[in-house]
Amino acid sequence: MKFVSNHAAAVLGKVLVVADLHLGIEFDLRSKGVRMPLQWKATAAELSGLLKQTRCSELLILGDAKHDIYGMELREKEMMRSFFRSVLDFGCKKITVVKGNHDGQLQELKEEGFIELVGPSGGVFSVGGRKYGACHGHAWPSEEVAQARVLLLAHSHPLIEFRDSLGFRWFERAWILGSLRRRESRGCQKAVVFPAFNTLSGGLAFNSRPCRGLFGPLFENNLFELESAEARLLSGMPLGSVGVLRKQFGSG
Repeated sequence: MKFVSNHAAAVLGKVLVVADLHLGIEFDLRSKGVRMPLQWKATAAELSGLLKQTRCSELLILGDAKHDIYGMELREKEMMRSFFRSVLDFGCKKITVVKGNHDGQLQELKEEGFIELVGPSGGVFSVGGRKYGACHGHAWPSEEVAQARVLLLAHSHPLIEFRDSLGFRWFERAWILGSLRRRESRGCQKAVVFPAFNTLSGGLAFNSRPCRGLFGPLFENNLFELESAEARLLSGMPLGSVGVLRKQFGSG
């Protein structure tokens, strides 16, 4: 697997992999008084450009393709239909969505033939003789997914917090490269937590001190080796371990 420089995207064979598009988050922002135009066209164009740049023919979304967590209103359904159609019209041959906690009722678009849909427990993709388990991360991975050599996760929208000598703070999206403690029935040697593709969807600083609120059973049950995990900016710059970053920049 290769990361796409300066983008929250990776390449797995001929598949472009992204996570947490949260399309339609603008509807939520509008309800709170924020005037925000819909961004799905820009997202479709960006993904189509990345597909062409990386010479990928398929798109894999690791959950939360849409934003409304409670279902899919007509306006959101029409937006998602237009988004998927646009990406397919740009030359993408197949779109697969691993179902996230925001992806309620996406099966309706599967029935219309726009996407392939994988359940919350995830699925396995084989590339170059190596098996990759893919799941959103809000539910336990299946036994097959848990036994894959590499587990691809999303859901927590990883950020790294920085502070300077004047006390200013800022956050950068980051890849988190770590491993999972093995259990009798679950576990995986390596794990990659994908940053959110949508910059409006916020995130969690993995180096905050103490680090609370990381989502999903793998984090909640302390199965992810967080202290030793490596953080890497979208530019590809390695930052070192989360444990060291917590000591240097983590807020109390």
